[in-house]
Order: sequence, then structure tokens, then C-alpha cells
Amino acid sequence: MRGIRLVFVSNAIVAVFSNITAGTVATGYALFLGATNYHIGLLSSVPTFVQAMQAVAPVFTERYKHRKPVHCAFNLISYLVWIPIALIPFYVPALLRPWAMIALVGASGMVGGYGTPAGASWITDLIPPDMLGWFYARVNTILTVVGMVTALVAGRYIDLTPHRFGFPSVFLFAVATAGIANMLLRFVPEPDKKEGEVRGIAETFALPFRDRNFRNLMIFFAVRSMAVMVAAPFFSVYWIKHLKLSYSYIALISAIMSLSMIASYQLWGYLSDKYGNKPVTKICWTGMCFIPITWFFVTRENYLYGAPLAALWGGFFSSGVGISQLNLRAKIAPEENRSVYLGCFNGVVSATAALGPILGGSLATLLKDVDFMLLGVHVETLKSLFLISASLRLACSPLLWLVEEEKEMPAQFLLRQMPARN
Repeated sequence: MRGIRLVFVSNAIVAVFSNITAGTVATGYALFLGATNYHIGLLSSVPTFVQAMQAVAPVFTERYKHRKPVHCAFNLISYLVWIPIALIPFYVPALLRPWAMIALVGASGMVGGYGTPAGASWITDLIPPDMLGWFYARVNTILTVVGMVTALVAGRYIDLTPHRFGFPSVFLFAVATAGIANMLLRFVPEPDKKEGEVRGIAETFALPFRDRNFRNLMIFFAVRSMAVMVAAPFFSVYWIKHLKLSYSYIALISAIMSLSMIASYQLWGYLSDKYGNKPVTKICWTGMCFIPITWFFVTRENYLYGAPLAALWGGFFSSGVGISQLNLRAKIAPEENRSVYLGCFNGVVSATAALGPILGGSLATLLKDVDFMLLGVHVETLKSLFLISASLRLACSPLLWLVEEEKEMPAQFLLRQMPARN
């Protein structure tokens, strides 16, 4: 329990770094450096794509007796890469700045991805199996609360500070907080690793793909991630360029989404522990399919109430999918060679998720001249992407039916229990 408390504190501190380097502030920084929609798509896909090496890393890290040093060392290096990213305006020519940011963000993701499976296996072994839903609900609540406060403060700071100095200083602050979080993790105990049968590199790498149920789980979440990422990187672009929202108001919208997630994390965590993760995934993923549609109807004329409603919807259902994904991944992966399974899952999902922004960026270029009315809404390039993403999300839903979970309840049964407050 001491280790779990330290994990909570470390996650709370590293959430500052994550929300600054992977949120609206990072997108605004890219736009400040001169990035186009194509650059934004690449910026979202490259770090995700390079993390596909998580599928290969455990084949080598599994041979180490201790996982904690591997995770902490590579994470620290990935954090430090953000120092040269923060200083790009001071040493890179203007035309090359977007490309420099893309390359360095990719390098940070690649290094961090090498140590992630070892950390996931270590923390999963630390948590009792019947507490996984509670643990991830608590972690996600902490991440969301800190992220909400970070987004509000960072957004206001960027609005009040000249961008040439505001962006670099906020990124340097983020690196400092990440370093503190990394130091705290070193005090978390590491349970003894359960050793599996000694295998060759190729045989070890093939283990997750030979497991039919785990393979089906990877396929669903891989295709799901790609469908989401077709439009996800462009929500911030839509807010900044089309709705012309200030960073402070964007931070407020993020805070509303965060509050919605906080209010629902404990609900979904409790339901997943009691009735199973698969029914929670079914219900929440169905809701997530319509997130792009909610933003499709948000315009400059109605954003004052439309944006908060869309944020509430997105936060409520995204929280459930996030918890159930982590639980299903940890529950289906066997104890032996767990880091191989988790690393392969992260690698495959990251690789396919990286295709989403590339596809979205390419579609944005092809659809640059789109201009028509639909249901009273003016449809242009980004709103076309929202419609495409929603269609792809709905199309991949049947893949979840192939995943099996021990003692799972039907989604319909869970829906009947919720209004009865059971």
C-alpha cells in the first residue's frame, strides 16, 4: 500500500508534464512554430508510431531481473528530450521549426516507449487483481484533476505571456516536474517477477499473437485507436482556428471534460470490478462513437453552451473506455511474460493509432475545398473529418464481440442495474 500511495503521488506530479506536452499547449506551440494541418497530423502520429517499438522492447527487457531501473531510466531520458524542444525558437531556422519539433517529439516517444512495458508489468504485479478497477479509477481521477488544474493555469499563462518566451518556459517547468515524479518512482517496491519458460527471441515475440483472445483484444483496440485518431488531433486546431477560442477558454472546456471524467471514474471502476470490463467497454465505446458528432454541431454561434455539452459527453464515456482497456489488458495477459504481452499490446495499438493522424492529415489536404451545408451546419474540412471518424468508430464496434472475459455480464444486464442503483 505504501508503494501504491507513491504511485499515486508520482502520477499526480507527472500529469503536469503530460498535460503540457501532449495537450492543447503543445498544439498551440506547433502552430506558433508555423505548423500546418499536415504538420499537426504528423506531430500526433510520429510519437505514437515510434512507441510501436514497445512490441519489441520486452523481448529484450524481459531478460532483466528487475524492471524498475529499466522503466525509470528510459522515462527520464524521454523527459529530458523536451528541453531542446522548448528551445527550438532560439536555434532552429523558421522554416525547419515544425520539422524539428516533430523529430524531437518522436525521439522522446521512442525512448520512453522502450521502458513503458517494463513499468506496466511492474505496476500490474504490485496491484492485487481484485483491486485493479479501483486502482485505475483512482489513478485516472488523480491524472484528470491535476490535468484540469494544469490546463487552466498553463492556458492562462500562455495567454498573458509573449509566446516566444511563454511556450519555452512552460515546457521547461514540465520537464522539472517529470524529473521529480521519476525520482519518487524509485522508492516504489518491485515484487519478484514470475519467470516464464526460457524461449528464443522470435518465440517470445510471437506469444501474444498466438493467444487468440489476447490477439482479438489487440485488434479491437488497435482499430479503435486508429478511428479515434483520424480526428482527435484536429479538435484543438478546430478550437483555435475556427472557433477562435482563447487558450483560457480552451482550458475551461478541458476542465469541464475533466470534471465529467472525475465524476464517472469511480462509477465505471466499480462496475468493471463487479460486472466485468467488457460490458463497460461496450456501453462507453458506443458513447465515444458519437463524440465527433457532438463537436460537429458546435459552431461559433453556439459554442458558449455547445462546447461544454460536448465536453461533458466526451468525458463521461472516455473515462469508462480508458479504465476498461487497462483492466482487460492486465486481466487477459498471463503472469508469465506479462511485459511481453503488455508491450506487444501497446506497440500494436500505438502503430495503428499513428496511422490515424496521417490518414486524417491526408484527408484534410484532399478535402480542403469541401464547402456545403448539412442539417443546418456549414461543413468544411475539419467537420468532414469529424463525420469520417464517427463512421469509422461505429464500423469497428463488432470487433469487440470477439473478445472473451471470464465471468462477464451482458451489457444489457449492466444497464438495468445502473438506474436501479445496484
